[in-house]
Amino acid sequence: MMTKNLFLFIMVLLPLTASADNVGECGENVSYSYKESTHTLTIFGTGAMKHYTIYQPAPWSNYCSDIENLVVEENVTTLGDYAFYQSGIKNVSIPNSVTYIGRYSFASTDQYCLQSLIKPIICHLNILFII
Repeated sequence: MMTKNLFLFIMVLLPLTASADNVGECGENVSYSYKESTHTLTIFGTGAMKHYTIYQPAPWSNYCSDIENLVVEENVTTLGDYAFYQSGIKNVSIPNSVTYIGRYSFASTDQYCLQSLIKPIICHLNILFII
């Protein structure tokens, strides 16, 4: 009887965890949401994103290689260091409000769509696109 109840409990919870979206903070007034069904990470809010390191990665780092689409909404001003390190990003939308892209933000990113970044921004070009 206990095995049957455990099985039913797992079957009820499985759909909730398998398609869960992830939401959290990535700056003082900046947040993120990841929609698993579309592989889209959205950065939204006002101001600067936090800076990250290899040892203290971005909160979405556990599924970073699954991210295909990055949408940064208007009013975000900074993309942090190592923010999208080793991601699978293919499509990027970055507004003109972003004036700084941190060091190694897109380092080791396969299939990165460089054309999306052609706009006047301040960034560390010499280390931004190390693959």
